[in-house]
Amino acid sequence: MKIVIDSNVFISGIFWKGKPELVINGWVEARYELLVSKPIIDEYTRSLYHISAGRRNDLVERWLFQILEFSTCIGITQHFEICRDKTDNKWLDCAASGGADYIVSGDKDLLSLRAIFNISIVKPSDFLKQLQ
Repeated sequence: MKIVIDSNVFISGIFWKGKPELVINGWVEARYELLVSKPIIDEYTRSLYHISAGRRNDLVERWLFQILEFSTCIGITQHFEICRDKTDNKWLDCAASGGADYIVSGDKDLLSLRAIFNISIVKPSDFLKQLQ
């Protein structure tokens, strides 16, 4: 199974507990494949450094290594302009270009789309239910 994880879920999964952490743990345990693109890696990087505020650079570096080493970086072949917040289109671009099964997000604008093609856009809790 291939998934795209929105930065709000990814960052929450690293720094806090709960469903986002379980989604991240599933990827770390290789239960599914994480698809990323250059714009997504850039956003993860900015968000990780912002949240850590320079206090935990070792943690940031470890996660960036994990992302680069154990995810699949997709060359974008499909571009969308359908999200109200134009910066959210990168998640759709990556998912469609990489043939993802899910986009896991907490973003209300993305979640309101529910799906694009055969790609479900779901909250972490709904994604975890699908795995059971």
